Amino acid sequence: DKVMSISYSAFDSFRKPPEENNDGRTVFSYVYCGIQSEHGTLSLGQLKENLKNAYMQVKARQRDTIWLNILSVLMEEEHQRTVELIANEQFEDVNLSSGQQILICTITELIANIENESIILFDEPEIHLHPNAISNVLRMFYKLLNEFNSYAIFSTHSPLVLQEIPSRYIQILDRSDDILTVRRPDIECFGNSINNIIHDVFDVTNNESNFKAILSTLSQQKTYQEILEMFGGKLGLNALIFLKNCYSTEGNE
Repeated sequence: DKVMSISYSAFDSFRKPPEENNDGRTVFSYVYCGIQSEHGTLSLGQLKENLKNAYMQVKARQRDTIWLNILSVLMEEEHQRTVELIANEQFEDVNLSSGQQILICTITELIANIENESIILFDEPEIHLHPNAISNVLRMFYKLLNEFNSYAIFSTHSPLVLQEIPSRYIQILDRSDDILTVRRPDIECFGNSINNIIHDVFDVTNNESNFKAILSTLSQQKTYQEILEMFGGKLGLNALIFLKNCYSTEGNE
């Protein structure tokens, strides 16, 4: 019944479909939620005004209970006071970081406009977000989509997003010499380790891992123990395994 697109990028230049054709009939049931307007990127003040307008629309559609339940999932416990301020229409007292303000404004617009059997297109939901917030966004979306019997397509470069989604819902787009291919993950991404997802889905090679290049160079100059001391003895398991392998391969002591 409705198509909704979400993007936090300041560089979006896609055209928005016209709302009406020449005889005044609606052509698209389409809503854009993000930080762009026809006049360019929105300021924080404009985002706060959008938040106010969207929340008033939420109340007018009697969706404030749904909004409260979903925002309670989205926001960390220490920010629940912010949710209460918005619910009480005390917008002048709301004090958020830019990332939080973008997120709350966008989700409020989403709840204000979504209809049953909508489809949501979300470009890189990880932008501006703390890793913990990424998981909260995915939990929130599961709740929202169930509430409105709707669907979402995410484009993402984040293994944290894929960690929350079963592999049967994931398609990997690869480009080689201007030829696009689509494949499924070879592993089950849902609940898998970040390292496994990075290796299988994003195909990060040894040459692309900066820590491996640095450890490989250090192993030619210092002993294993000296390198451990450089990092206060706190190197992670992956780094330790790689470092051990450097010495066994190179025959270093």
